[in-house]
Amino acid sequence: MVSGAMVGVLKELLADRVVLTDGTAIRFAGALSVPRIAPGSRVTILYTRDDDGEGMLVQSVKHM
Repeated sequence: MVSGAMVGVLKELLADRVVLTDGTAIRFAGALSVPRIAPGSRVTILYTRDDDGEGMLVQSVKHM
């Protein structure tokens, strides 16, 4: 179940997390397959909360 969505500009797409230009870094939920997206692209991220409700886990990343 998705907890929320955010829109931002991609800084880095790493093996375990996505990083936005504002410094926000969100870990991937499990083994997530994300298409190659160029840095500087606007993205929409759907996320859930982790087990303790403190952090976010990426469910999907889409290029806008």
